[in-house]
Parts: sequence; C-alpha cells; structure tokens
Amino acid sequence: MAIPLLRPVQRAPHALALLVALAASGACTTLELVDPSEPIALAPDEGLVIVHVASDVRIERLDMDGVPVLVNVTKGMSFRIFKARAGEHRFSQLVVTPAANPGPRSPRWYVRFERIPGSAQYGTFRVEPGRLAYPGQIVVETAGQGRHFRMQATIRNRSAVAWMHLRRVHAHLLDAFPMVYTGPVPDDFLDRYLDREAAR
Repeated sequence: MAIPLLRPVQRAPHALALLVALAASGACTTLELVDPSEPIALAPDEGLVIVHVASDVRIERLDMDGVPVLVNVTKGMSFRIFKARAGEHRFSQLVVTPAANPGPRSPRWYVRFERIPGSAQYGTFRVEPGRLAYPGQIVVETAGQGRHFRMQATIRNRSAVAWMHLRRVHAHLLDAFPMVYTGPVPDDFLDRYLDREAAR
C-alpha cells in the first residue's frame, strides 16, 4: 500500500528534546536498542524486532509505539534491532524532510500510520517471546522539489533480504532467536524461503 503525502508540515519537535521527554516519562522502558555483536538476554515476556528502512530522503524520526527508533538518519538503508515486550506493536509516525541541513522552519512531511483511511492495521505487527520479529521494510520514495515535492511510503515483506543480511554478519543471532515475519497480513514467504535453504 502506498501512502501519498502532498502537504508539508512546518512544525516538528526537536528530536533530542523528544527523546529526553520520553525518557523522563518512562516511555522508553519498553524498547531497547541492542548490539547484535554482544550477548543478548531476554526476559520470558520479551522478544526482538528488526527496524528495516530504505529511504531516498532524510528521516528526521520514525516512531514505534510513540517512541523514536530512528532519529536524524541520512538517506539509504537503516537496519537496527530492538528488544521489546511480547505483544502487539505498531509503527506510529514517520517524519521526513528533504532539507540537507534542516532547521526549525524546514518543511517536514508526516506519516501517521494509524490515520490511514480503511487501514487501521497498517504498520502493526507482533513481537513473540524469544523470537526475532520482522515486520517488513519501510520504503520511502520521493520525487520533485519545493512545492512539487511528493513522497510515498510502503511497507514491504523483504524478510529474505533481512535474513541473508543477518546470516552474513550476525549468524549467531539467527541461531539463538528464530526469525519470523509478523506483519499485519499473514505471509508464509519467509517460511518457504527457509525451507528451501534447509533443503540445499
């Protein structure tokens, strides 16, 4: 599903101030960025989730459950892993700006996933205890400049790409935490891909 955004929004909270406010409120306690090269210990009610983004524009912020998981990321691919409580989660908001060095008055475009008409489940996913959840890759594509700037965001199942990346750089993680696709729409692509890999 593509999400066209046609109007810039001038106001956006400063990323650092937002992080401080969330930390003070205790909102950050349900998510924890992990280093895949270090040992990872999970509580019985915790799992891992991959945040996988490809964007041709600067991402000022991507929120999961209202908590920033990406802040001030230049265009390209981002791949991060977070510890999270088992259960339902959602990507709640995406903020991008075409400005190379954004300031307070730079235009910003917002995606609020829960407000997409007819798609209340878009951007939702689940985290399973002891497993590595893959909710899909958020792909951000843009065209035009100034008043003609246009953007669309989609969430695509690129679980095989994510699995191959982890197998290449952090194989031990896949051995310890089985990877599962947990997007809002059932998709057995990853299961079939892993079956083929095992049969080789």
